[in-house]
Amino acid sequence: MNTDLSQPTARIWNKDFIIIMFANAFAGISSQMVTPLVSKYAVSIGAPLTIAATIASLMAFSALISRPFSGAVSDTANRKTLLLITYFTTAISVGCYTFARTVPMLTIVRVMDGISFSFRTVATFAYAAMSLPENRLGEGIGYLSLGTIFAQAVSPSFGFWLSENVSFAACFLTASIFSIFAALSLFFVPNKTLNTSNMPKKKFRISFDNIFAKKLVMYTILIGLFSCGNGLVNTYLALLGSARNIANISLFFTAYAVLMIVVRPLSGRIVDRIGLQVILFPAYLIFAVGSILIGSANSLGMIIVAGVLYSLGQGSGTPSIQAHCVKKLGADRAGVASSTCLIGQDLGNTVAPVIGSFVVKKFGYTVMFHGFAVVLAICGCTLYAIQRGIEKRDKIPKLVP
Repeated sequence: MNTDLSQPTARIWNKDFIIIMFANAFAGISSQMVTPLVSKYAVSIGAPLTIAATIASLMAFSALISRPFSGAVSDTANRKTLLLITYFTTAISVGCYTFARTVPMLTIVRVMDGISFSFRTVATFAYAAMSLPENRLGEGIGYLSLGTIFAQAVSPSFGFWLSENVSFAACFLTASIFSIFAALSLFFVPNKTLNTSNMPKKKFRISFDNIFAKKLVMYTILIGLFSCGNGLVNTYLALLGSARNIANISLFFTAYAVLMIVVRPLSGRIVDRIGLQVILFPAYLIFAVGSILIGSANSLGMIIVAGVLYSLGQGSGTPSIQAHCVKKLGADRAGVASSTCLIGQDLGNTVAPVIGSFVVKKFGYTVMFHGFAVVLAICGCTLYAIQRGIEKRDKIPKLVP
C-alpha cells in the first residue's frame, strides 16, 4: 500500500463537494443553536426538570429509530431531492419550537426534529461520498465534518445569547433561516451531478440488508465506544466543574473544536494512504487518557488538555471508521454504511449517560471517567484487533480442491 502522503491524487475540491460542505455547515448551525436550549425552554413553559431532560433526549432516541430507514432511502432515492426535503423539514421543525407552548406540542416537535436530523445526516454523508474520489474519501469526510465542528464551537453560545437577550422565538426562527440557506444552496448544483444515474437502479424496499450492514456490526460498536465518551462529557462535565469549582469549564469544547479543524482532514488523509489501523489503535488509547484526565481534573488546565486529547482520539477515530465503512460497501450503499455507523453513535450517546448516572451516584465522577477509560482502551483495541484478523482472513484466497 502506498504510504507517500505527498503523492498527488484526484481532486477533492470540486463544486458539488464545496456546496454540500457549506450546506452541512448551515444545517449544523441550525441544530446546534437549538439543541442546548431545549431542556431550558421546556422548563420555561412549565415542564418539570425530569420531563424537560426526557424531551431533550427524544431527539437522539427518534434519530436512533429512524437511522436504518434513512440509510435505505438514501441508497434508493435521488439524493439531491432527499437533501432538499430534509433541509426544509429541519427548517420547519426548528421553526415550530416557537409555537410549541405546551409539553405535548414540544414533545411532538422534538421527535419530528430527531427524525429530520437522522435523514439529513445520512443523506449528506451519502451524497458527499458520490462527490469525492474513492482514494481520498477519508480526507474528504474529514473536511465535510468541519462545518459541524464550527457549529459546535460557535452556535450554542449564539443561541444562548439570542434566547437571553432577545427571546427563545428569535433563536428558533434564526436557526430555521440557517436551514433554509442550506436548502437553497443546493439549487446552485446541476441536478445531473446529484442523481444516481451512474449507479445500479434500485427499488426501495424494506429488508434487513437494506437497513443494516451486517459486515459493519463491529464498526458500529467501535464508533459507539467513542460516542459513549462524548455522551458522558456532554452530560456530566458541567456538573463536575460545579462540584470541583472549576470555572470556565466550557473551554474544554473550545479546545476540542479548534484542534478538530486540523485533526479530521489529516487523519482522513492518513487513513486513505496507509490504513485505518494507524489511526484507530492510538485513537482509543489517547481518548482513554483524556477520560482519565477529566476524572482526575482539579484545574482548568487539566480540562483543556483533556479536550485536546478527546479531539485527537475521537476526532480522528470516528470519521476514519465512517470512511472505511463506505469503502467496504461502495458508494452505491453509502447511505446504509452511514446509518449503520450512526446507530452506534446514537446508542452511545443515549445509553452511556444513563449507566453513568448510577456510577456517579454510588462512586463519583472519578470512578466513572476512570472506569470508562479502562473499558474504552481494552474493548476498543481488542475488538478492532479481532475485526482486522477477520478481514485479513477473508482476503486470503481459498484453495479449490
